[in-house]
Amino acid sequence: MNARGDEFAAALARWPWRAIRDCPGRYALTPADADSTPERILGYRARSSEHRSAVARDRVVLTPFAAAGGLISYRRDDGGWLHTLNDADGWARKLAQLGLDAA
Repeated sequence: MNARGDEFAAALARWPWRAIRDCPGRYALTPADADSTPERILGYRARSSEHRSAVARDRVVLTPFAAAGGLISYRRDDGGWLHTLNDADGWARKLAQLGLDAA
C-alpha cells in the first residue's frame, strides 16, 4: 500500500487512536501528540487548509483524503495540536457541525 492509497487505514494503523464516544467514524489521537503536525501524523506532505469556526475555540486544519474522510486537526494558540481521524461519514458530520467546507 502506498502512503496515499488508503489514507484512513494507514493513519489508523500508524498511531494509537481511540473512538470518540457517540461519534461513529471519528477517532482522537491518544495520548495527544501536541507537537505533531498533520504531515507527521499522516506520514506524508498533505494538502491542508486552515479555518475558523464559530463553534471551535481553536483554528481548524482540514486535511481531506483522496478517497473519503480525512484528518481534522485543531491548532491551539500555544502551538499544540489535537488530531481527529474521520471516516467519510464522520468527516461529513463534523464539517457540518463546524459549519465548514473542505473544498
